[in-house]
Amino acid sequence: MELETYIYMALLVITAGLAAFSIMIAFNLFKRLGKTYFQTLLFQQIFFYSYFLYGVWGDIAIHQGLNQLGLEPITYQKISFYIPILGLPFLVVSWYMLIKFLYQVKGYQLKWYSSLNFFAFVIGFLSVGAFVIHSRAGHGDLPILSEEAIKKLIIILNLITNLFVLAPLLKKFKANDLKSKSRVITLLFSGYLAGVVLYSVGLWFISTTHFSIAIASILFICITYTALPLTIWQIVSSSGIYKNTKVDFAAFCQKFDISKREAEIIHEICLGKSNKDIAEALFITLQTVKDHTHRIYTKTGVKNRVHLTNLVREIVG
Repeated sequence: MELETYIYMALLVITAGLAAFSIMIAFNLFKRLGKTYFQTLLFQQIFFYSYFLYGVWGDIAIHQGLNQLGLEPITYQKISFYIPILGLPFLVVSWYMLIKFLYQVKGYQLKWYSSLNFFAFVIGFLSVGAFVIHSRAGHGDLPILSEEAIKKLIIILNLITNLFVLAPLLKKFKANDLKSKSRVITLLFSGYLAGVVLYSVGLWFISTTHFSIAIASILFICITYTALPLTIWQIVSSSGIYKNTKVDFAAFCQKFDISKREAEIIHEICLGKSNKDIAEALFITLQTVKDHTHRIYTKTGVKNRVHLTNLVREIVG
């Protein structure tokens, strides 16, 4: 077995360990604090490393394996061509989750039309890029350089979509637990964007340089994405959010100006009861339950029962 293969195997173990470590940190942040934005961060890490292990390492494994089989170049090319393409949805969702996470950290909700614009842009960019590649390739078999063209298209898209992070990054912090750390978070994401640029440059020149550039780029990708939850963990730890700030239910009601009847309905909602069951239990009409529930949502700033239950659990325990 060649030295290059041994190095790739060692790097696979290292990057898989970093991926597991990164996802574990994001999971612990969400499990311990129950914040919606930590759940978004967890999803971002899962989707990104799903693509990383499949799209990047799957591609490397295919190249290493097929080289040993002595296949025809065109067959080899056709097999390796689709590896990054099939994993692309995971990468796109991870980009979206990262943007959504930063919006939520700053106290904003990502509007549905902003989400629609993001996915429309990604689809449009890929469609135009694929058309350009196809036009250059002609209508015959895929050329030897087509795989490289697809990879560079993804690299460019990665750079551009990460610039969407600037939109929430430039917004002012609304009042939330991490407002006091706004400057640190801004520096964190500025460093993240710098990391994206650096590893993208490395990935761009992988095919024309020694494989050591590929090794360094792959490792730097993991470091860039692992640094996100790890640094946020440190920010959260230093902000005092981990301290026992649980209050009793009466204090919760006082904080959000919840009436006695609304408090009863919140209690029933947290037990998982439907509006009809709540109406029967409290001897009130179904419409009254709906009216109270709407006022509760308005006062607490939540959108549905799940969010309300999570909020109560987060503050009261």
